[in-house]
Amino acid sequence: MAHEQEEPSGERLRVWFQGHMEGLDVWSKPIPPLGQIWEKALKGDHLPASPVWRLGEIARLVVSLPLSAAAYLLAFSLVSAPRTVGLFVVAIAAWTVVSTLVSAVVELL
Repeated sequence: MAHEQEEPSGERLRVWFQGHMEGLDVWSKPIPPLGQIWEKALKGDHLPASPVWRLGEIARLVVSLPLSAAAYLLAFSLVSAPRTVGLFVVAIAAWTVVSTLVSAVVELL
């Protein structure tokens, strides 16, 4: 009888996705800070009650948070003209340093 009262697995998954998967609204909603995203992953309230899910979420964030930080920095830099110029100056300097180092390593080989 306990099985009759349980929802089918697909229904539980659908309900979970509806409750946890929000659409993107960058026009009227601020993006949460990276610290808040990390804390949410550590707390794990948005995940099914399984340590495997929490560990998977933390592993995913270890990879995605640096990419998110780069995207946040890019968005921050493109807000005003002086920041955009600064971004381009830093990008050109970084490109010059990296290409010089790569050229030196290639010549040594």
